[in-house]
Amino acid sequence: MGNFTEQVAEHIAANSLFSRRQKILIAVSGGVDSMVLLNLLHELSAEHSWQLAIAHFNHQLRGRESDRDGAFVRKTAERLGMQFFVGEGDVASNAAASGDSIEMAARKCRHRYLAKTAQSWRCRKIALAHHNDDQVELFFLRLFRGAGIDGLTGMHPTSPSPEDSRLTLARPLLEATREDIEKYARDHKIRFREDASNRDPKHQRNQIRHELLPMLRREFQPALNSVVSRTMSLLAGESELADHGADQLVDSSAEFDEFPKGFRRRLMRNELIRLGIDPNFELVEQLLAQEGEIVSAPGGSRITRNREKLTTIPPRTGFEACEAITITPRTIWQSTSIGDTEVSYRDVRKKIPPHTEHDETFDLEQIGPEIILRRWQPGDRYVPIGMKKSVKLQDCFVNQKIPKAERHRLLIATTSTGEIFWVERLRIGELAKIGQNTSTMLQWRSRRSRRSV
Repeated sequence: MGNFTEQVAEHIAANSLFSRRQKILIAVSGGVDSMVLLNLLHELSAEHSWQLAIAHFNHQLRGRESDRDGAFVRKTAERLGMQFFVGEGDVASNAAASGDSIEMAARKCRHRYLAKTAQSWRCRKIALAHHNDDQVELFFLRLFRGAGIDGLTGMHPTSPSPEDSRLTLARPLLEATREDIEKYARDHKIRFREDASNRDPKHQRNQIRHELLPMLRREFQPALNSVVSRTMSLLAGESELADHGADQLVDSSAEFDEFPKGFRRRLMRNELIRLGIDPNFELVEQLLAQEGEIVSAPGGSRITRNREKLTTIPPRTGFEACEAITITPRTIWQSTSIGDTEVSYRDVRKKIPPHTEHDETFDLEQIGPEIILRRWQPGDRYVPIGMKKSVKLQDCFVNQKIPKAERHRLLIATTSTGEIFWVERLRIGELAKIGQNTSTMLQWRSRRSRRSV
């Protein structure tokens, strides 16, 4: 057994990735990472009496090349005498229908297939070929998106499947570098397939992999992988400390408002996760600032805070009913209505000047692919264009002399994470204003029916 194989075996044992005689479904794309993973687990399987099978998913993104990947993996399975599962999905169509990026749609389709295959084979462990360089790339991807401690800790050796929490994703190569993996492939003459899309600069991960990280290693830190890994390990410890400290404070006699702000944020995050709500930064800050008020959460949920506890609020009734719908812009005009207000919208690739007083244009890249349209609720806040701090919509309505009876009929539009970027009869939000780098825009048009005027 070579040094690299021993390192992987030690990682598997130290993190209890697999037990003896366990079934393991190996996700194999045909690339060098997954082919090395397959070879290593096959090499170790005799010692541990593992029962291995291969799962390959065809994303249908590269035409005949994708088909050749599948044929290559199938031949490898036959050569090794292993059970082979293959699935396929039209990722491009799924992305168009859902509004997800190609990368996100591919991930969802792939995990859905892997979970379904594991369930049918009655297997609890799915082995993935993520490695240390993937961790470093993920660290910077999340850093640029403003992630907190938990996001920056990266992937863990094991995690629940996003499709079925009863299934476990295991990462035997997580401590190995891309250099380690490629050397093992050379030394053992392992054949694999190259995916040209891994060098396509339109994907942010590829820009980080091929441009940013080489520059950082060359100009600032040659040992970038080990430094980032150490930082992620430290952050993981800080995350555990934050949870422990927050729990201790709750059990103490101290008042919630006297807790350090970091602990208050932590408690709000954990409460949101308990309620099944995405704990984004803006929502946490809003809850901390507004005890006792009703706050709008992603998906149209309404919650209120009493000290460190959050409670969901039932939907309003009568004329105050808060209907919420999710819309996805396309390149053609679409329309939808709530009550007597109709909103028309489309995805455009160049700036189109407003045609009427009801037209607006937004930066769609800042908004994201999904938009939630709903009525105003007390406690809603947003950052008007040109301002730096959020304000209560109720205060804006008072300043604009909008009657109380009219306010509950007004529509607002938010991102999928609950950030407001448009309010009927008010200025647009700072979040979605057009900038110099805007390339994809949302053209937006609202109109009230004549009977409501």
